[in-house]
Amino acid sequence: MLAQDSKLYSFKSGMIKYKFEGRAAGVETVYFDDYGMLTSTFKTIYSELNNKSTCTIIKHDTIFELNINNHTIMANCLSDNFSGTKQNIISNEALVVLGFFKSGVDIVAGKNCDKFSGNSGTLWVWNNIVLKSEMNILDKVTITEASYVEMGIEISKSKFEIPKDYKIINQ
Repeated sequence: MLAQDSKLYSFKSGMIKYKFEGRAAGVETVYFDDYGMLTSTFKTIYSELNNKSTCTIIKHDTIFELNINNHTIMANCLSDNFSGTKQNIISNEALVVLGFFKSGVDIVAGKNCDKFSGNSGTLWVWNNIVLKSEMNILDKVTITEASYVEMGIEISKSKFEIPKDYKIINQ
């Protein structure tokens, strides 16, 4: 299957920076190339005790979860029926199935987004990418919002490389 046929992203490559708060606070940067067949997500969660940094790399049919603090990797093969769904990608059809309805339009990170509302919260979607979400989970509101979006850029191949000095703890 060709990468562009998978419909993960409408763009060959890009970078999105998010900030989130609620049950946890932190930042996340998503890099993708090859229409999403290569994806790296760098996330740092801030807490009073310590900060935890992780990196998740998806390379075609394998997901690598890197723990940056202790230099370990958990690797898992994705199932054959894996559709490439990522946490920030969703179709309008899926939103309807999940009980969301289009409630307006708004600008997030300079992009014109369709705003969808439902019982569990609100999503702002641009080109099937969630750029902002306000979700009520167990009576706690979690807000994630893109602060920077750039598409069609050159992404360094190093963003998708697995560090050689990390220890794989399962396969």
